[in-house]
Amino acid sequence: MVGEVKAVPKIELECYEFDFGEVTEGDEIKKSFIVENSGDKGLIIEGINSACSCTIVSIESYNLKPKEKTNLNITYDTKGKYPGKDEESVYIISNALCLR
Repeated sequence: MVGEVKAVPKIELECYEFDFGEVTEGDEIKKSFIVENSGDKGLIIEGINSACSCTIVSIESYNLKPKEKTNLNITYDTKGKYPGKDEESVYIISNALCLR
């Protein structure tokens, strides 16, 4: 049917980029971000991955009802990192549309 809107999960993050700023080699930095299902169907987080073993990620809930929130926890270990800029990525695999 033309114009029909389907119920879908939508994933929104508190922020899509974060700068830990200047850190000292050997520091272990922790940060939590809010993940929300702003859609009108259940969100299923099928997996979370980081691009580097220096970045450990966990999420408190893998299933979010509509309008429900959870915490995405990231730990960045700078042990063995060289001075200078470093960029790491975290990937969330889900059944949702991304609103970014």
